[in-house]
Amino acid sequence: MMLGVFLSVALQEPAPTKWADNSHVMHWQGAPYMPIGLRIDGTEEQIKQAISSGVKDVIIDLPSTGTGWKKSFEMLDAAGIRYSISFNNPAPSAEVLRVEPEAYRIPNLQYIYDLNLTIAGAKRARALLVSQRTSLVRQDDIIDVVDGKLRVKNTREYNVPHTLLIYPVVDDLETPDYWEGFDSYRDQVLRSFKENPPGPGFRGLINPFGRIPNDLSRESHFVPTSRFFQMELETYLREKYGNIQTAMRAWDIRASDVSTFADLSKLVPLWAESRGLGQIWNTASNRLISSEPTSSNAWTDIQSVIASSANRRYERLVQVLETQIKVPVIQDWNGWGSAYEDQKTNLDGVGATVTADSIINVMNGVARPLSTVRRGTGSQFTWATDVRLPAEGSFDLAQISRVSHDMGMRGWFFRCSNAEQMAQVASLANLNTLDAEGGLPNILYYPEAARGVAFPTVIAPNTWWLPGPGRGEVIDYGDGIEGYSYQDRREDFIAMWASSQPVQTKLRLMNPETWVYAPLGGGEIETKIRKNDVELTVTPQPIIFRNPREVPVPMPTWEITSTMVAGIVTKFKDIVDSNGTELFRLSDYTKSFDRTPGDAYIALRKQWREVAIKAAPFVWIQAERAEDNAFSATRMIQGASGNKVLMVRAPLAGQINSYQAKYTLGRSTVPSLDLWVSGRIPAHLRHLVDFQTAGKSYKITGPPVSFYGDGLEWYHVGRVEMAREGESELVIDFPAGQHEEFLVDVVMLSRDDFAPTGPQPPMGWLLQALSEGG
Repeated sequence: MMLGVFLSVALQEPAPTKWADNSHVMHWQGAPYMPIGLRIDGTEEQIKQAISSGVKDVIIDLPSTGTGWKKSFEMLDAAGIRYSISFNNPAPSAEVLRVEPEAYRIPNLQYIYDLNLTIAGAKRARALLVSQRTSLVRQDDIIDVVDGKLRVKNTREYNVPHTLLIYPVVDDLETPDYWEGFDSYRDQVLRSFKENPPGPGFRGLINPFGRIPNDLSRESHFVPTSRFFQMELETYLREKYGNIQTAMRAWDIRASDVSTFADLSKLVPLWAESRGLGQIWNTASNRLISSEPTSSNAWTDIQSVIASSANRRYERLVQVLETQIKVPVIQDWNGWGSAYEDQKTNLDGVGATVTADSIINVMNGVARPLSTVRRGTGSQFTWATDVRLPAEGSFDLAQISRVSHDMGMRGWFFRCSNAEQMAQVASLANLNTLDAEGGLPNILYYPEAARGVAFPTVIAPNTWWLPGPGRGEVIDYGDGIEGYSYQDRREDFIAMWASSQPVQTKLRLMNPETWVYAPLGGGEIETKIRKNDVELTVTPQPIIFRNPREVPVPMPTWEITSTMVAGIVTKFKDIVDSNGTELFRLSDYTKSFDRTPGDAYIALRKQWREVAIKAAPFVWIQAERAEDNAFSATRMIQGASGNKVLMVRAPLAGQINSYQAKYTLGRSTVPSLDLWVSGRIPAHLRHLVDFQTAGKSYKITGPPVSFYGDGLEWYHVGRVEMAREGESELVIDFPAGQHEEFLVDVVMLSRDDFAPTGPQPPMGWLLQALSEGG
């Protein structure tokens, strides 16, 4: 009762103090506070080491339960050290129904089986045996999971293959419990502070809800089983649709056992990604209700409530804590979908986790947290809360702090491996000459899809490139010119720049006098306008086209591309255009260019790429086109080759060891080829992925290179043998029992050495081939 009164009073107190101003630096008692210190564990040994090093600022990892707080605070306060707390325990996990038919599936079942499958954290599951030909459900069971083991039996044989789809209810460590256990967690944290009050050195609280593994992306497909979540979904649906009939039409369902919004809140769609059933599970009656996935709003509504209710409850926690503990509250950055992206967030700061083995990795580590703060409308600050120094090798602490300070970082806490590193941090702090209230740089944002052509760096005087969550993509301008589009709630532009030397060119812009464009940083561009053409010079400093209606088209690139497409189709007609379709496409794009030059240009560059790959002296395969991918799904990822990847996630373990993707490579005239694969394969699992050709197995060799798009990169497998007779086949073997995703974008095999350049195939061979005639 007393705690309830305490919380009631807390929520009625004035709004908490704002700890930063427009300079995005924290202030304490009216003075700037820009700490340089250590990140330490909450052990007596680590605290003593920190005190001995001479540092005056630390972030200390402690559990939210209050264990070890009193002793830690006494030691730090006695030494005159300023400290912030970071909760090192995981956020409480939610019970959810996971809808991942692309992952929890076993394809090609036709005979009698008795399966024992491992599903960690599962309590029960619905197992549906579905015909791969007709999608009819042949068997439907709800089964208890005992000690993480799910036993599924089938006593019938079928004439056609079937797929077993499993929908488990799990205590999910990846999903924080913002519903059922949230209030008790909040009460426990407040109790910890009441029973173990920090001393005068207390400066901040980091990760108030514990370690949150991922942001609540709207692409996630799970449904909390909590009655609190169902109540929030019920309220949302009532407010959005007004009456149940309208809501049911929006979800594309007709069912006699659904007559209220409370009934509707208990429904779970059984499709996700490109997989699953066109059915909705009524978890109250266990009936299946037919629905068309492409026309149903079910997932849109569910995901909207998950995100909004989670962020709202998290913000309430932050507000209560700020009011009671009287220090700023900070959240470590973990994705574009967390509460700190809300323009009205109560958070005072955003933290960055940084791997400090190179200055490039430092810049990448701080770039996204800085982007979040700079795009916001508040006055949050950004700290590098966990700068992880390598155990061995050289590093430059002054460079790490100086470069990230220039980007906008205003606090650093280093995780050290030994006393020598701690002493170096103390020395850096004592000699610190960085200006806490110095001016912040200007920012030019780029979409994640443009990673590779754009990256965190100084792009113009006092202007940094930083990634943002907005929509956009790379624009293929050919040799010498690069560009991308970017659009979010505040920005809408196209950036264009020369990749090395300035390029004089002519741009096709419909009604050019109505366009707004200027060099980054301001100033004028010298231009000549002739009807719908603008002559100008593109320099390495980007030109920004504001609120563009279409893509500006460099006329020399259009003309070269048209000529090359015609040349490829003519020279390699039997390979690329046996039925004349490509020449028709070329003619169609040429005719539409005068009306819609931007659209015609994009379509022509896509055609050029497609016909060139068909005629190329190498193998270039879009990985999502695997011949057997009944175990996986296609994922849309901007910046990928074709904006799609093969996504493999196989958490089921037990009687299944691996899953395979197969690709026909054709006949080879040489005994071996050099194999490269691009995508996103977790570093600690790369050694488990096998690449098989001609009866031999190969592994990825070396670190990834040529990073591009939204987290994609290239992996070198090496020389692989080809079949001596007949067509060669490549099999990629993925391990089962892994919760992480494997993404594969491109499979590339070449006779010669290959130097990856993002999602672009090598085109150096093309000019020579076309110039040879014949």
